[in-house]
Formats: sequence, structure tokens, C-alpha cells
Amino acid sequence: MGYFACRIAATAANRALLEALDHQGRIVFDHYHEADGWLMLALNSRELEVAKQYDLDPEITEDLEQTAALRREERASVHDDSDDAPVTGFVDSYLDAGAVAARIAALAAEFPALCQLITLPESTEGYDGSVAALAGPSAVQLLRLSNDPSDRSRPALLLICGTHAREWINPLIAIEFAEQLLRNHDPASVDPQVQEITRILQQGEVLIVPVMNPDGLNFSFHDDAGWRKNRRANPGAPACPGGDNNRNYEVFFGEAGASSSACSNAYHGAFAFSEPENRNLKFIAENFPNILVAVDSHSQGEKIFRPIASGGSFTGSLPVAPEDELIYQQLETAANAAIQAVSGKTYATGTTSNHAGTSDEYFFFAHRAFAFDFECALAFQPPIDSALVSVQEVVAALRALAIKAVDLDVAATTPARIVQAIDRTGSMAASGYDDDARANAKRFIDLMSIGDSVGVVSFADPSPDPDATPLADRARVDLALTPLSTASLIQAHDEIDALAFAGWTSLGAGLQAAADQLAAGATARDAIVLLSDGYENRAPWSGDVLATLRDGLPVHTIALGSQSDIPLLQHIASETGGSFHLSPDSLELYEIYNQIRADASDDDLVFNAAVSTPQEDDDGDGMSRVHASLSHAAPSHLNLAGQNRAGAGFRVEPGVSRLLLSLASPTGARIGKFTLIDPFGRRLRRGDWGYEAASRPGHLTLRVLRPAPGRWRVDVGGSEHCVLGAFVRSPLQVSCVPRLVWERKRRLAVLDISLESRFAGDVELDGSAVLTPVAPWRPAADPASLEWLDVAGSRLRSHCAPPAPRRSPCRCGGGISGHLERSPTCVSRGGFLDGKPSRATYTLAFAQPLAAGSYVAELRLEGRFARHGRFERVLRTSVVVPPY
Repeated sequence: MGYFACRIAATAANRALLEALDHQGRIVFDHYHEADGWLMLALNSRELEVAKQYDLDPEITEDLEQTAALRREERASVHDDSDDAPVTGFVDSYLDAGAVAARIAALAAEFPALCQLITLPESTEGYDGSVAALAGPSAVQLLRLSNDPSDRSRPALLLICGTHAREWINPLIAIEFAEQLLRNHDPASVDPQVQEITRILQQGEVLIVPVMNPDGLNFSFHDDAGWRKNRRANPGAPACPGGDNNRNYEVFFGEAGASSSACSNAYHGAFAFSEPENRNLKFIAENFPNILVAVDSHSQGEKIFRPIASGGSFTGSLPVAPEDELIYQQLETAANAAIQAVSGKTYATGTTSNHAGTSDEYFFFAHRAFAFDFECALAFQPPIDSALVSVQEVVAALRALAIKAVDLDVAATTPARIVQAIDRTGSMAASGYDDDARANAKRFIDLMSIGDSVGVVSFADPSPDPDATPLADRARVDLALTPLSTASLIQAHDEIDALAFAGWTSLGAGLQAAADQLAAGATARDAIVLLSDGYENRAPWSGDVLATLRDGLPVHTIALGSQSDIPLLQHIASETGGSFHLSPDSLELYEIYNQIRADASDDDLVFNAAVSTPQEDDDGDGMSRVHASLSHAAPSHLNLAGQNRAGAGFRVEPGVSRLLLSLASPTGARIGKFTLIDPFGRRLRRGDWGYEAASRPGHLTLRVLRPAPGRWRVDVGGSEHCVLGAFVRSPLQVSCVPRLVWERKRRLAVLDISLESRFAGDVELDGSAVLTPVAPWRPAADPASLEWLDVAGSRLRSHCAPPAPRRSPCRCGGGISGHLERSPTCVSRGGFLDGKPSRATYTLAFAQPLAAGSYVAELRLEGRFARHGRFERVLRTSVVVPPY
């Protein structure tokens, strides 16, 4: 088949037509450049006929088959830079796949302390061209560079070369990059560039696939210079072998820009990962979760493609979070600065790649690596002297990206400042809540991040005489607001363990002490968590203190037990924009603290339930699969709200920057063997990059940076009962606020669900909820002193009324179900591009009328964004129905 360099007039109409033909997979228009009013591209005979058919008037400027014969024999002029630092210039001619493999094997043998040469699991189908010595399947190799391959905690850069067969430059980039890193590694050097290279291999690691598609490269080099695909036979199309390896990844597989025709240069294959070469890359992605940056090196065009929120030729938007967009821009800037230092050029940026099963979108969306498609040079096989300039450009960019990977802060977040105000009155100890209050206060601090600030105040009037204790002494600061560090974490635990419970209740004193801790340097992520089990019976009164709190300071309240002042604590939360929770028993307190952790931070919950493990081992591996249940729930409740909870599996959506897991034992027992399994079936181990575990008596916390999207699961052994919370930090955030409405003289509960998105594109949401009665309305022992909400719920007022008759709330078989009313419009497209998140509000209404009492609402939400991203959320809140 002929292979030609062509030019087509660079008019808007011609460009649009070429993009449309590329969209259909009839012409590959992803490799071109513009010069002097012409679009310069390479076309094979079939593509040339298509261009003529559509009156594009292609003009042949060069027969590339004839030129390729010359290129195979060219040798670069020798440049001796052996005295330079760093040493460069290790390639001087184009090579076939066998010669590339020999060079890589020689390097691995010469530098055994820095190299691992790994044969990937799948061999290719085999070269079928004219060189008998190359016939048959080929192994595909991975070169791993590190001075300590046993250290899995290091961030890695992945380089993929030789994807498209006719792009002969890219295997040379792999060799040059490896040579520069290995031959310039010198811990004793004082040269800044050599020190930088040394740091790449001592603090990070580099993974190189020198030739992803060896059969195709050999066929292009020896038989058909314009060959692009691999050489796998296509059933039903014997005259059209091969698939495009950069259209065979699963993300956006088969979409515009790929072809279903086996005869097309952009044939996407029979199904995602149908090609052995792509399955090898899938193996790398799943077994090296420390890959932070990935580059698939191509030619031509002098461009850098990558997933970008504003999309490209084939899509108007992509779900790239603003935080990731910022990091991408920093990486692009570093790469282009390195390229400029070599040649003065700047590669074009600002658009996504072909968007049809390509490597950059696969590695970014499926594995959370910052992935690029580099298009170097202005031809697939330029003169070797010109090609080697492009080699040095890309290698310089790769070195810059490798350093960026070592230094990349992917856990950056806005610090939170949270003060816990704990009721330490005698009733807490008498009711048996003191140990649970201490345990959860410590666990809540453990769930915070290093850099967050935490504080603890406690309140109680120790004297039976209401006038004896000065108001200022009815609360104390047990732990002043302190940035969280290892040392302050230990101090916080010690102070909480030292809490002694006795005295009378002054909620106002606790609120004031907590607010005072947050007075200086206020931030948008300040919050108070207030825990109490009783009625307010000492000044200062909470109503007076509420009026003095600054706007924007939420107070999240927990009413512990049904004897607590539920209306008052609900009002405090409502007035300040916080959340209210009723905990009928101590076990639920663990789940409530998980929800408050989500409410008071940028995290959302994807799992929050009590879990138990059977005593016998069910699979012989020394551990038992988690089975989840809500301790207070009837079976019908589980069927409604917890239908996917069995097995402790949960979904992580694309774009999540951190997964946080908390496993707590209410009995304080040691947490047994805990295994976290990613969506690919891989068990995370201590020492893996981005994986951190901390264990304390009765509590285990795990953090995973940039978790892969998909369904995760956990295995637990040795613990009879515990509570699991799984949090995600995501550009999608969901919150819920309950309210009561009157309809035909009936009180109905409504949950207003707010979904905020910092992704471009539409978001779909569906879900269900269960409202479970937990306590009937209980009037105060002394009604004359009771403060509760008036009908409008706008303020507190004294209310003296005869006790209402006790009535059990409607149980409706253990739970009241509700279903989400879909909003007519979802999240607007491109909402975050102007710096403002987009928001949609949904209403979830319960049809049954409610009797006076307290209820727990539990929600399970599922949705999609940008068509491909699936997400889940679980939320809980409390609903209080007063007897009027």
C-alpha cells in the first residue's frame, strides 16, 4: 500500500471535513501540522482516495516509502558530549524492534543495581513480514528503573513508546531516556542536573515500555513504512490485519474518532482490550498503582494532548476536576519549559486527544495517573538529525515530568478547623456514655488530616448550687486549637482520656468556649461538634450564646439518647447551618460521627454501617468476608436503604483525590485482619504508594491517595462487630437537609438533597431513603423550664404547656420509604469553568404522615456524570416531629 506525505489547503471547510472523516474513522487526522497555509499530513493509498472523493484536493509532496528506505540507512553526525553533564546523545539511527530490545537488554545487564527487565504477560500474535529471523510472536518488555525496587511507596513515571508502528522516533526516545538516567546517576555529583537525575531514581521510579507494538514496528521498518497498527489477524477481514492500539483501551472505547472497520487505520478492535499489547498495558496499570504520570510518546505535530475539562475535537467536555486541571497545567508548563531549553520550541497544548479508547484517557480516568499523549516532530520518519532533536526535546520533558512526579502534592486540600464540645456531666457517666464519648472523640480526631486543626472543650457545672460556679468556669479547654501532627495527635488522645464526668449541663458554656477557640483566623471550614445527653439546666444559656456566634460557623449537634433535649439541639444545628443527629444508642454514635466527619469536611460517605464477621473462615485464607447490617434496623429496612451493603463493597467514582476508611470497634477490641481490595482485585499492602494505615486500640484508619475508580471491598477477620465508614474526597459533593411540610393537615417529612459538581457536564441522580422511628415524643420533666421550637421554627422561646400524651410513632413495618423526585434540570454544563461550582437540588418526600417523635433518615443515592462516571453516596440525618 502506498504511503505519501500530502498537503491540503488549510481552510476552515477542509479542516471541518477532515475532522468529520476522522470522526468516522476513514482518515486518521490526529497527526498533522500546519505550515504556510497548508495542512501537512501523511496518507496511505486508501486514505488518499477518500480525500479525493470528498474534493479535498490533496497534493502529494513526497513518496514516503521511497524516503523510508533512505531513513533506514541514515546515521546521525557524531557529537561528542562525554565531558558534558549530563551526558546525552546515545542514539544515532532508526532501529527495528529486535535492535531496540537488544539495546535495552544490554542496559539492564550493565546496570543490574538500577534495572529490572520484566517480560510482560502476553506475547504478540507475531510478525508476518519478509524478514524470516523476526517471524513469530514477540515478547513485550518493561524496563523498571530504581535504586530500590522493593520500595513500593515511590511515585512513578510511565513511558510508552512504539504504539504506532510507523512512528520510528519513539523507540529511540525510550533508549535515550533510559541511557541518560542510568549513565548520569551519580549520588556524589555536585552538578545540579545530575543531582536531579539521581533523585529521580532514588526517590521515584521510572517504568519504560520501549516498544509496545513490536510486530507493527518490524513490519513498518522492513515491509510497509506507512503501517500503523499491530499485525493481529482480523476474522472476516483477512486482507485487513491489525488494530489501532491507541483506540483499544476501555475508556470511551468505540466513540467518535475510532472505526469499526478492520481496514481502517483507526480500527478499534473487536472489543476493549482485545489486543494483547493493550492487555500488557492494563497489567502495568493494575500492578503499579504508584504511577502518577504517564506519557504515550507519538509523532507527529509537536503537540501535547491530555484529558482537559473543555474537551477537544470529539467531545465538548470531560470530567476533569479543577484540582487535577491545575496539576495538569503545572506539568504541561514544566514539560514545555524543558522542550524550550533544548530547541526554543513550544509544543501546542489545550486539547484532549482522539477521545476514542486512547491511553491518556484510560490512565487518567481508570487509574488516576496524569497521562499525556506527546506528538513530537513534524513527520513520522524525519531525517535522523532532525529526529534526534525531537528525541532530546521529549527526553528533557520526561526528566522534568519525572521530577514533578517525585515532588507532586496530590493530597493538597484546604485545612479544616474543628472543635469538639463534649458534655461531661454526671448523666453521661450514669447512662454509660462516657467511654463511647471518649472513644469517638479520639476517632474523630484520627479521621482528620495532617494540617487540619483540632480542639476539645468540655462543659459541666460541678456545683449543685446554680449560682456558685462562675460562668466562665462552666466549660474548660481540654485541648486548645492545634494543627494536627503526630505529637499533637498523641496529646489530643491523652487529654480526651483524662476527661472526668460529673456536674450539671450548660450547653451555652460549651458553645462559647468552642467558638472562642475558632475566633482568630476564621476559615470557611471551621465547625463545632456538640455532644450532649441531657437538658440544659445551667447558664449561660445556649439561646444567648447563639446570638453572638459569627455567621458561617456551623454547629453539628448530637443528642445522645432519647432523654436529651432533642428540640434544642436540633434548633442549634438549624440556626447555624449545621446538622443534627439523634443517637438512640452508643453503637449508632459511631455512624453519626462518620456522618458529621463528612458534614464538617470536604468528604462524602460512600459506606457507613455496622459490620460483623462470621466466626468461621469461609474461604480458607484466614479471613472472613464482611457482612454489613444496621444494628437498629429491621430486615425490611435493610432491603430498602441498604440493598447493596452486604459484603462491605462501595463504589469510588472517577476524580476522587482521596479515599479514607475508618473501622471502629465499639467494645474497644482489637481490629482483626483488615484487607482493602481495589477494583482490579489487588490487595493493598503497607508500603504501597499513597497507602497509609494507622492502628489504635479499637480503631483502624486507612488512607488511599488517588484511588482507582470502581468497586472496592474490604475483608475483616477477628472482629465480631465494628463500624465501617468509607469517605471520598471528590468534585461531587452531596448534602441533605430535612424539613417538615403540612399537607391536608398532615405532617410529612421532606429531605432536600443538594448536589454540587465541579465537573463539566450533566449529572444524573436517583435514590431512595428509609425513615425509621427511634423515639416517641418525650416532654420535659419540668415543662416550665423547657425551651423548644415554635411552629415557625425560627427562634427559641419559653414554652409552658401541659405534657402531651405519649404516642408511639407510626412504624409502618419498621421503616417508611421515600423515593427521589427527579429535578427537571440536572447540573448545568461546564459549571466550574468560571470558577463556580454548579448545583442542583432534589426533593425526596415521604408519603406517610408522621406522629410526634424522632426519626432517623438514611439515604442511598446513585448517579452518573459525563455519561461514563458512576457514583454512590450514603447519608443519614435525623428528623424531629414536635407534638403540635
